[in-house]
Amino acid sequence: MFPRLALAILLLGQSGPEISGRPAVISPEILGFGSEQVVLWGIDAPVPGQICSRDGVQYDCGEESFYVLKDLVGDRPVRCTPVDVSGQRPVARCEVQWTQCVHTTCEQDWRDLGLEMIAAGAATQRREETAGRYDADEETARLGYAGVWAGPEWRGDGPRRPPVTP
Repeated sequence: MFPRLALAILLLGQSGPEISGRPAVISPEILGFGSEQVVLWGIDAPVPGQICSRDGVQYDCGEESFYVLKDLVGDRPVRCTPVDVSGQRPVARCEVQWTQCVHTTCEQDWRDLGLEMIAAGAATQRREETAGRYDADEETARLGYAGVWAGPEWRGDGPRRPPVTP
């Protein structure tokens, strides 16, 4: 019983209160809410300046991923639940409010930004964090040669943050 309690206390001590608002996109993995920045949980995206290739042509896949996240966020409300606040920036699961209108009827829901980035091919999942939660969407992006899946492997040439498990 004690080990479970200790684990619960440890996990509670590393999470934080919800952060919400209309953030600025700092990088393909980082959102800024005023002076506070959060790292998106569960994804690995190329950084601006990272060169990838598509159909034999090189392009800045980090910049492309940046603009995918920027388009997803737009001017929409975003809410982030920190899962680890032990680092320089909190690592958080973030959702964007989405409005879908058909004719005169509109519905709103919240979409997982990590999932949307992976589905667009703008990032891959950090399997050590997600435990395969995004497998189906990542496989669809890979099979469709979307984004980073359009050419040779792009990851592995820079430092990576340690995994975070909520």
